[in-house]
Amino acid sequence: MSSHSSSYIFTPETFDVPYISLPDRLKELAAEHPEREAMICWSTDGQRRSITYSELYTRSELFAKGLATFGFERNSVIAVTNTNCTEWLICTFGSQMVGLIPLHFSLANFSVGDIVSLLNGIGRCTAIVMEQSNIEVCNDFIDNFNKTTKSLISKKVPTLRNIFFMNSTDEKFMTTQDICNIGSTSVLTLPHISADDICGVFGERWLQAVNPLCV
Repeated sequence: MSSHSSSYIFTPETFDVPYISLPDRLKELAAEHPEREAMICWSTDGQRRSITYSELYTRSELFAKGLATFGFERNSVIAVTNTNCTEWLICTFGSQMVGLIPLHFSLANFSVGDIVSLLNGIGRCTAIVMEQSNIEVCNDFIDNFNKTTKSLISKKVPTLRNIFFMNSTDEKFMTTQDICNIGSTSVLTLPHISADDICGVFGERWLQAVNPLCV
């Protein structure tokens, strides 16, 4: 078989898409192809990292259970900055598993003012997971938090209560792995999130998010 026949441009023009939530589809793939790599990424120093469907589902579920211990209200928004790493997938799937709505944006294209406007515009954003590709923007955003209180309260985004990092050496902030570790000891039961749950609420929140940026 020619290598060209497996190219993306040779995929069928039409195909059936199951009407299920992404977490449910991930669960199916983890059962059908547990050892198949779900994501492969390369670091700037040439290091290869990958995660299988089984690992992705397990770690996403742990992340969800860890998030559940923070008491976030269902259908609240958790902002997740875009980056090519396995933690990004874990945060995205795990957030949906616990009933939160992940909102993605790139630090490469946003200033601190843009982030503040976005989070205030969408409302109910109670947490943000950041990555350190643009450390200057990260530091400027963190400066908006009142560090004198036990819980980090944003001065400019009143609904924001928590800031996490995908990976960080700063012990002041919890990482994706830290939250997974909490989830590994949690006895909380995760809610079942249907496709209707995700599509209906996500569409409403997305329109609320983009409208302020289009003014």
